[in-house]
Amino acid sequence: MNTLSRLVKFAFPLWQWILLALVLGFVTVGSGVGLMMTSAYLIATAALHPSIAVLQVAIVGVRFFGLSRGVFRYAERLVSHQVTFRLLAELRVWFYTQIEPLAPAGLESEHSGDLLNRAVADIETLENFYGRVLAPPLVAMLTAGLMLLLLGPLSLPVALSFLGWLAVAGIVVPLLAVWKNRGFNRTLIQVRSDLQAYQIDGIQGMSDLLIFGGADAIYNKINDKQTELHLVQQKLSNLQGWQQGLTSLCQYAAVISALWFAIPAVETGVLNGVYLTVIAFGILAAFEVIPPLEQAAGNLEASKTAGERLFELTDRVIPVQEPASPEALPEFSDLRVQSISFTYPGTNHPALNDLSFQLNPGKNIALVGASGSGKTTVLQLLLRFREWDAGDISLNEKSYREFDSNAIRSQIAVLSQNSHLFNGTLRENLVIANHGATERELETALKRSQL
Repeated sequence: MNTLSRLVKFAFPLWQWILLALVLGFVTVGSGVGLMMTSAYLIATAALHPSIAVLQVAIVGVRFFGLSRGVFRYAERLVSHQVTFRLLAELRVWFYTQIEPLAPAGLESEHSGDLLNRAVADIETLENFYGRVLAPPLVAMLTAGLMLLLLGPLSLPVALSFLGWLAVAGIVVPLLAVWKNRGFNRTLIQVRSDLQAYQIDGIQGMSDLLIFGGADAIYNKINDKQTELHLVQQKLSNLQGWQQGLTSLCQYAAVISALWFAIPAVETGVLNGVYLTVIAFGILAAFEVIPPLEQAAGNLEASKTAGERLFELTDRVIPVQEPASPEALPEFSDLRVQSISFTYPGTNHPALNDLSFQLNPGKNIALVGASGSGKTTVLQLLLRFREWDAGDISLNEKSYREFDSNAIRSQIAVLSQNSHLFNGTLRENLVIANHGATERELETALKRSQL
């Protein structure tokens, strides 16, 4: 299954809302077309000084379409944003639940800045996919059908010439833009990700960079990436300008072609001259569907690239396999590490080699060693963040692999070298470990942690 089809699947649960947004988008454009055509008819007919009764229907039409266009546009924006925000929320939750089991072993090769960029910027990029890639082609096709119904009875050659130029502006020009833009959006996303990674490096490692004289190097990297980002954005902006120019050319060519066929019909008496203005203004209004198609063409590659970056992570195999039918976690009696060996992927030197120890209830044990001797590795194995290569770890004489990893972690408290505080209140950070903590327990924890 390709990336785009996988992204579309996320929209299936909200198909009713999406359909409503599509209908509202179409009737908004239809109201705009109706407003322009009835206004043109009203002005052109009024110039002939007819009875006011002749103009009554057109006057009512202008009022109706003028008011309804604003109402429909507001409703369309409201519904489409509702759909987009729900999809983005679903994507963020899904992405987190997919990559959380990978940490830390499955994500250790990834830069924290790049992970942040995928979770935030790449998912925000997909906002354009659901709001500005899927709907515009469908609205454009419905509008083309509407114009065929409106222009066909007046003059079939006029209707066909309009459809031809609309197809050029809505299909040929966007495809040409996609061909010219190929690679630029992918480059934009990658450069943006690299820039954010360097910025996070500079912030998190500021003290070390200043001490060891690396601040200038990271500054130069950030500056180079910003320059590269501006160049890519400038190229994309230039291409968008050319695309908009070609679209405007097609729009006015459609009007000229329509008049080319309509004027002889007026001269022969087949078509009322009033409809020349109606046709011209209707065509101009119908081209309202083209700018969203231009954006859709530009956003397609960016959305595909963002989706690929998300799926590249979520498709990874979880480093720790859970049992199909996990055993219930017993009351603690003893913990045994028996002849454990472990080697990090991509290295030949084992981090642990034939390590054994036993921890009994009420007893203490200390693992002492130089930096890099494997103390953190032992902790990660006990927390079931990694799979060991040889030996076994058992709890009450049952292998660790028979228990659910989350159940094991719920029984182990860890004070790491770098404890992360989330951007929230102290209470919100503390209750992560104990959802039912009382005020006294929270105060005790704050005093012990010196917060």
